[in-house]
Amino acid sequence: MKGRERGAFRYVDMGELCALYRALAHLPRPERFAWRAGEGARSSMKSVFEAACCDTPYPVRWFDDVAWRQAVIKALFIEAPLWRVFGLDSRLDAEVARMALDLADERRSAGRPVNPETWMCLGANAGERGLASLERELASGPPRGRAAAAIALARAGQRERLLSLAALEEDPLVHRAMSAAMEGKMDALAFSALDPARAGAR
Repeated sequence: MKGRERGAFRYVDMGELCALYRALAHLPRPERFAWRAGEGARSSMKSVFEAACCDTPYPVRWFDDVAWRQAVIKALFIEAPLWRVFGLDSRLDAEVARMALDLADERRSAGRPVNPETWMCLGANAGERGLASLERELASGPPRGRAAAAIALARAGQRERLLSLAALEEDPLVHRAMSAAMEGKMDALAFSALDPARAGAR
């Protein structure tokens, strides 16, 4: 990164910094800013992280596997909207699933609820451990967590199990998520409907 570009990041206020991160994907030869974007992805300031990683194609296109996985887990850790991380499904793998399940276990051990968007990270990589964790969430989690786990169950190819659960489900939010998932609505938009920042979620 040239001196002028380094200075652009050094001498800015928070609003300008976020604007710079949002612009990286649109600059010439954007790959040269991978380190800088990674720095934003490691930030514990939610606004900075979102500028670097949400609603931008930069991470999915230019982050290496390590930086990508760290960004995904960071989103969960600071409760940034993972459903707004562009291209998430295209780069899910067994390691992302493992890291997400480790985080879920840590939160449960500490007596804290699991971030519902954790279940976005499993997909076809859920495995036995992931399915067991989803079943636990469906059995005892809060409504948003249970709804997200239901979508994740469908994403893991467990449609028959979901069908049997839906027949007995009484919570309207969870039942809606189950019905939508069985109709094939299980992408990022399905999880966005569970975001409390969006109207209609609870």
